[in-house]
Amino acid sequence: MELLVVLAVLGLVMALAVPSLGRSLPGFALRSDVRTVASALKEARAAAIGQNRETTLILDVEQRTLRLGERALVKLNPKVGISIEGANEASVAGGISFFPDGTSTGGRVTLALGERKQHVVVDWLTGAITVVE
Repeated sequence: MELLVVLAVLGLVMALAVPSLGRSLPGFALRSDVRTVASALKEARAAAIGQNRETTLILDVEQRTLRLGERALVKLNPKVGISIEGANEASVAGGISFFPDGTSTGGRVTLALGERKQHVVVDWLTGAITVVE
């Protein structure tokens, strides 16, 4: 009898938990891609400072890839919409460049999934990378 009660309680908990888990998964895909873009930008900035040369992170919206130099870093989720805007005229089309002193061309990468949007912003003066909802 006790075993049946425990199984019934577990069944009830699972019935309540599974729908809420399903609602949070789309947000997980967006957050994952935002973190990926932000960390790739930080890697590009660190490479520019460490190697004392200009480094550009290329965001290929069509292929949905991030590329640092000749190597592809990662392929992004195909369900997440991506756009990139440069902060000024010196911005490289489709990419954000960092300079040896830590500054950058600046810009904003917007990722969207349904109604949700998040922005990864690169300050041109400091090269600082922040995530804005």
